[in-house]
Amino acid sequence: MRLEKIPKYQQKANEFLQMYDAGMQIQQIAYKHHMSWRDVADIIEFAKTGKKPKRKRGAGDDPRYAGWDRFRDVACDVARIRDEEGLDWSIIANRIGDQLGIEVAELTVIRAYDHAHRVTNREACGAAVKARKVRVDSKKHKAAVDLIKLQKYTDREISRRTGCAYRTVGRWRKKMGLPAVGQNGSKKST
Repeated sequence: MRLEKIPKYQQKANEFLQMYDAGMQIQQIAYKHHMSWRDVADIIEFAKTGKKPKRKRGAGDDPRYAGWDRFRDVACDVARIRDEEGLDWSIIANRIGDQLGIEVAELTVIRAYDHAHRVTNREACGAAVKARKVRVDSKKHKAAVDLIKLQKYTDREISRRTGCAYRTVGRWRKKMGLPAVGQNGSKKST
C-alpha cells in the first residue's frame, strides 16, 4: 500500500478560492486559518492557475532536503533486514526504495539503522563527559597555588587576590588534598 502526502496548498486550494470569490479578503482568510497572507495568496494563485507555489527556505535549510525525515519512517524495516538477513546497505536501500516506490539513498538507510539502534549505540559509546578546561595564566596559577599552600586565606580571598574564579581555586585546593579555610582562618574539614 502506497501512501502519498498531499501538500497543504492542494488540500486548501478549492476552499480558499471559494472564500476569495465570495468576497473574503486574503488577510481575513489568513487570519481564519492561522497562516501568513503570502501563503494564502500563493494557494489562491495555485487554485486559479495550477502553478505550484515555490517552497520558501529558511536561513539554515538545505535546498536538497525534502523536508521530512524519511529515515524515521523506514527505521524498523531497515533494522529488521540488516539484523536478520545481514544484507549490504546498498541492497537494503534498493529494497526499501522498491517497497516505497521512491529512491532511497544508502546514507538514509544507515541513518535509519542508527536511529533504530540509538539506545544500543548510546550504551556502547557511554555518556558524553564534558572536560573541564580552565585556561589560567601560569603566573596567576602559581600565585594561587602559593596562597593555597599557606592555608591562611579562603578560596574567595585567593580568588580576589589572583583574579581566578573562586571555584577554580577550590578545585585546585581539593586536587592538592588540602582542607578548606574558614572565614576566621581556621581549617574546615571537608
